[in-house]
Amino acid sequence: MAFSFSAKQRRATNRQIAEVQQMLATAETYDFNRGESYEADKLGDFVSHFSAEILGSPLPNSRELGRQLAAETVNGRFPDAVNAAWLVAVELPSSKITELSNMLGPMGVTNGATFFTDEFPDRVKEPILGRKLNLWRGPAAIATIILATHAAQMGYVWSGRELS
Repeated sequence: MAFSFSAKQRRATNRQIAEVQQMLATAETYDFNRGESYEADKLGDFVSHFSAEILGSPLPNSRELGRQLAAETVNGRFPDAVNAAWLVAVELPSSKITELSNMLGPMGVTNGATFFTDEFPDRVKEPILGRKLNLWRGPAAIATIILATHAAQMGYVWSGRELS
């Protein structure tokens, strides 16, 4: 007899994992894009910081990407940090996505992608800056790592509240 979790049960179980709690801490710390004038700068800072963490230096067009992301995500369903982490993961060169995916291994990619998609349903299905990915597991796992690493560096702790 096969044992299966519903998505709700899996989410509750996964929320006991430190990396998931860290990912959620970053998401709740920065909240949602409400269309304020500072959002473009905030998202540009996220894109710059998150990409520098992965690549060693920021994406050259981080500010422009942040501006475009701010315009696209006003009153969106996902917190700013989630949108920025997803954008960075999508914008990484394919060789870097492959390198990071290989470092994580098949189970690491599967787990990271599951953590991201369980907590932020449909983020991987919605286009970001006009791009929609067919192969999203690697970038979703990378987005999980970006968010969890940021919380660990900043000392953020998830309060346990729902983000949607």
